[in-house]
Amino acid sequence: MSARKGSLLEKQVDTVFSSAGFESETNVRLSGYEVDVHAEMGDLEVIVECKQYESSNLNVKNRIHEWKGKNESIGADCVVLAVYGQEIKDGEREIAEDAGMEIWGQERIEDLLQKNEEDRKEFLFTRLDVEQKELGASYRRKIRKLVWKPYLEGDRVDSDVAHEKLLLMVKRRIRRELNQQSVTQGERRRHINVFENIKKDGLIRSNIDVKSSSEKFDRIKKKLDAGETELAEGRQEKYLRYLESVESGFKDAKSRYLDSEGEKQVRRLVKSRMAHLLKYGADVEFCPRRRDKPINASRANGKISLDFEIDNPGDLETIRWILTREGSYRQEEKENGLKRDVVSFSYDGVESATEAVLRIMNEYYGFDLQQRRIVDKKKDSLQRGEGIFSKLLSR
Repeated sequence: MSARKGSLLEKQVDTVFSSAGFESETNVRLSGYEVDVHAEMGDLEVIVECKQYESSNLNVKNRIHEWKGKNESIGADCVVLAVYGQEIKDGEREIAEDAGMEIWGQERIEDLLQKNEEDRKEFLFTRLDVEQKELGASYRRKIRKLVWKPYLEGDRVDSDVAHEKLLLMVKRRIRRELNQQSVTQGERRRHINVFENIKKDGLIRSNIDVKSSSEKFDRIKKKLDAGETELAEGRQEKYLRYLESVESGFKDAKSRYLDSEGEKQVRRLVKSRMAHLLKYGADVEFCPRRRDKPINASRANGKISLDFEIDNPGDLETIRWILTREGSYRQEEKENGLKRDVVSFSYDGVESATEAVLRIMNEYYGFDLQQRRIVDKKKDSLQRGEGIFSKLLSR
C-alpha cells in the first residue's frame, strides 16, 4: 500500500464523517496506537482503520482481532475497518459483527462518497453498532477527571466548574440526537430557552441571568422535573435522566477519590492519571509535596516509561530489588553543570506502572502513603493530545 493511496482513503473516510456532522480528524494517537480516522459527535466516539491494497493480501480476520484488542484500551464506541482493493468475505463480516465492529469494503466506501449529506448521516446512525449507554457511563472517564485532575494539581474540586462541564456533556448528547433528526426552528428555540435562558426568580430579578453553573444545573433539573418547559413530555423526562446520570457520576467520583484514604486514595489517583497518560500521551510528574525529585511518566511505543532521579549510583541495585526488574541507568547534566543519576523502567500497562510508582514512593522515597498527599507537577500536559471536546473539559 503506498502512502499516497493510504492517505487518500483516510481523507475520503474523514469526509464521510465530517460531512455528517462529526468532529473528525486523521492520524491521531490514542492509547499509544495510531488511529487513521477519529470521529466524535457528542458522547459518541468512532475510530477507523483504513487499508488500501492493490492485491488481495490483507488478513482481515487478524485485523479484526487486532483492533478489538486495541479498542479495549482506547474505549471507542465503535470501530470501523475500511478496506479498499480487496473483496470482503461473508465470514469476515460475521467475525466483525461478533466483535462489535463494522467493515466497509470498496463498494460501500464509493457508495458513501456518492450519497448526499443527509443520506450519509442516516447510514452512519442506522448501521453503526453503537450501544446507547447511560450518559454517566458514557462520560465516566471525563467525569472522574473533574475530581482527580484538580486534586492532583493541589487544588480543590470546584463544584461550579464541574457542573459547567457536566451540563456541557448533557447538551452535547442532546444536540447529537437532534442532529440525527429533523427538528424545526421552533423546537431548536425551545431547547435554547430551556438550557441557555436561565433567569433569577422574582419580579425584580426575573431579567437577571443566572451566572453560577451549579445553580443553572439545578434550575434546569427542577423545570424539567416539574414539566415547566415547552418541550414534549418525553423529552423532558429523558433530559432529566441525563442530568441525573452525570450528576450521580460526579458524586460517585468524589466518593471514589475524596472519601477514600491513604494508600487506596493514592492508588486510585495514580491509576486514573496513568490511564489518561496511556490514552492521550499527556506526561506526568508524580511528586510527594516538598520533594524536588518527581517520578516522570511518559508514553513510548504504547508503553509507560518511568524515569526518576536517585540519590546516588549505589542506589541502583536497591531500586532493582524494589521493582523486581532491571531497568536502565544513565547520568544527565544539570543546568548548573552538576551530574544527576537517573533510572528508567518500562511497563506494559496501567496496573503495573501504578504499582511501580507506589513502591518507589513508599519503599525508596519513604513517602507515607497513609498520611501524605501526592501531586502532579506537570499540569499543562493534561490538555495535550485530546480531542476537541476533551480540551473544552480541561479548561
